[in-house]
Amino acid sequence: MPAALDDVEQIDCCKLLVVMFQSNFKMDSHVNYLLSQCTERMYILKLLRHQGMSSDQITTVAYALILSRIKYAVPAWGDFSLLLSSIRLTRFLSA
Repeated sequence: MPAALDDVEQIDCCKLLVVMFQSNFKMDSHVNYLLSQCTERMYILKLLRHQGMSSDQITTVAYALILSRIKYAVPAWGDFSLLLSSIRLTRFLSA
């Protein structure tokens, strides 16, 4: 990191338009945040299924709540995603 400036706080990670950027150009924080959000949204889908929602409707809701979130800003963070992060996202989607 460059030398600190007076009264300017240096941070290791920041969120900009729901994408977590790290000072080391890794996307670990973003992938962790993304998987956490998607796991919570999977619980919502489970509740909807138990309430009797049809498979077609659940598929539509899943796309709106989960896949759209994963696809959001992929051009900004996708190239920085390491193989491990890609594997973690793929495992989540295949579960």
